[in-house]
Amino acid sequence: MNSQLRFLLLLISVILPCYTIASSMSAVEEDKDRFGGEYRSFAVELNDLNVCKAACENDGICRSWTYVDPGVQHTNGMCWLKKSENTPAPCAQCSSGYKVVTNVNVASNSMSDTEIDMDRYGREYLNFAVEQNDQSVCSAACKNDKRCRSWTYVDPGVQHTNGMCWLKSSTNFNQPCASCTSGYKSAPTNEHMGSEEPDTDRFGNEYYNVALSTGDQASVCKAMCQEDGLCGAWTYVDAGVQGATPRCWLKSSGNAPTNCNVCTSGVKEKTLALSPVASNQQRVGHTYKTLSVTSELACMQQCEDDNKCMSWNYDSALTSNSCELNVTINDATAGTGTSGFKVKKDTILAAGLAHTCFVQSSGAVKCWGTNTYGQLGDGTVNDSSMPVSTGSLSNAAQITAGNNHSCAILADRSVQCWGRNDHKQLGNGSSTDSSTPVSTNSVANAIQLAATDNFTCALQDSAEITLNNVVSTERGVIKCWGSFPILNNRNSWSGSDPQNIVSTELVGVKQIAVGNPLGAGHVCAAMHTGEVKCLGKTILSGSRSLKNEISTISGISNAVDLVSSDVVACAIDAGSTPSENKLKCWGFIDGAQHLTPIEFAYLKGAQRVAITGENEPTSRVCAVMYDGAVKCSAYGDGDYTVSGIADAIQITNADGKSCALIANGEVKCWSDAAGSTPTTPLNVSF
Repeated sequence: MNSQLRFLLLLISVILPCYTIASSMSAVEEDKDRFGGEYRSFAVELNDLNVCKAACENDGICRSWTYVDPGVQHTNGMCWLKKSENTPAPCAQCSSGYKVVTNVNVASNSMSDTEIDMDRYGREYLNFAVEQNDQSVCSAACKNDKRCRSWTYVDPGVQHTNGMCWLKSSTNFNQPCASCTSGYKSAPTNEHMGSEEPDTDRFGNEYYNVALSTGDQASVCKAMCQEDGLCGAWTYVDAGVQGATPRCWLKSSGNAPTNCNVCTSGVKEKTLALSPVASNQQRVGHTYKTLSVTSELACMQQCEDDNKCMSWNYDSALTSNSCELNVTINDATAGTGTSGFKVKKDTILAAGLAHTCFVQSSGAVKCWGTNTYGQLGDGTVNDSSMPVSTGSLSNAAQITAGNNHSCAILADRSVQCWGRNDHKQLGNGSSTDSSTPVSTNSVANAIQLAATDNFTCALQDSAEITLNNVVSTERGVIKCWGSFPILNNRNSWSGSDPQNIVSTELVGVKQIAVGNPLGAGHVCAAMHTGEVKCLGKTILSGSRSLKNEISTISGISNAVDLVSSDVVACAIDAGSTPSENKLKCWGFIDGAQHLTPIEFAYLKGAQRVAITGENEPTSRVCAVMYDGAVKCSAYGDGDYTVSGIADAIQITNADGKSCALIANGEVKCWSDAAGSTPTTPLNVSF
């Protein structure tokens, strides 16, 4: 393979499938051209039209392709990739095809079949020797790394005495390699892109740039960032500034926006969060950057802001307060400084009225507690103090728990629910309880769930809705089912199949929380803008109105976590550093109604928040702090720190009981009924 073709293949590698819908390729159309919308072309050294077809299939922007026979435009065959499907036209020297799109969602981390004697060259960010000389180790490393899009395993004796594994941030284009085995992820991860920012640059931490084709718009650069596992921000530079054609820059961190009248930029939302700070520990290995910073919080912030960083080390005893950023999590070893690593932000621990559910790393679901309506999902209505398996679920990604039912998002972003169904809160079209998981009708593309007594809601990554008589596909759309006061109905409705909340004010949502006091119901939404908006008839809509309305909650500008009970909602408003985060709540608190959020000063520095209690004053708010401690405020009963909990990363509350997910994967639970001293947290045995 010559260097010129390898370079062309590398250019192609910056794009991978960005669509949340699945697609397959049409049959080859001989003697046809699909002219128009060309954005890439390259010579096909192998003179094989299937190379061109595969290039389109693996390119998120490509909608159709044309292969031109050798000797017409080049001594080799030429491949043209197009942004639109186009209309086929006669062409004696051409072969074409297009993508056939369906509404079936693909699992966000499902792996392709193994490609023997193939390399997916380009955009490598990590390599390591595989002591076991087993290619499945390399495939698993890619699957478990959210930044990875493809992998290549090189046989022992070629680059090392052992086999070598290479992880790449883009899908790339496969090419023959006798000593290689490769694979890729079937679809990109659930990462959300911000809006395009005209006349703005997000300068810094560039790791890749490429000249685009004449006429390419900023959306092409944005798609490249979305489809690259390491990308945190992008900048598109107008044609004629850095070359005759536009140029796209990918950056590993979001950076701060600056003025640039020849630029368009944007950011990608983080999908990982930081673990608590660990003292006297180091995570040594694969360091890619060493900085001089003023504190461990500054080092922690550097890692949080950089998508390439997976762990960090800070040591004030070293010269210039050394801060190391590592591309891998690494194992913890004894050291003189402090360290931390990145963990999933997904909700995998949830509590209902008297039951708790947990998504294990394997994707299996375990539940325990009261089971009157089958809310444990084990096929019985028998209570269990020990975790039991929920049906045969093996691919769950997130979980929520209503009062007496539970729901999970599966890897393909469909939803299954189980338990009480008197208000059709399972969403399967019936009102019959189910002690095993059932599929929820017409819910796809789900990225978060929230449930209460009588209804359930899903946040969809994107959905087609009609706004102002125009049908459009919007990101961050809420869909609900059960008994819920839908905005455009103005009355509570019962037993409906899942329906989108259709409102221009409730698109662009990144997180939802729900409550259901006296059948009134509300849903609160944290927007991608950082605002919080609430819909409903209750005080949580920001007023005492009995009408359905949407209100923006004052005093919150950058919400990073959001929860609600029936009578109180809380949001964490991000500070300049994690220790400066403010936890603000509104609703019926400590005997008084608060339409404007009040700050819980004791919980300053919160990272995650949980709330429980149908009626005040049994309600309490608990939070995971930036250092991994768990603190609670029990309204009129005072504030307290839960002893025996360290390195927590998520918390959930039920009436009289709380549980925390620990960074090492353990779940610890304790009793903390109102007015009593919390019991010692105990490990849950799975």
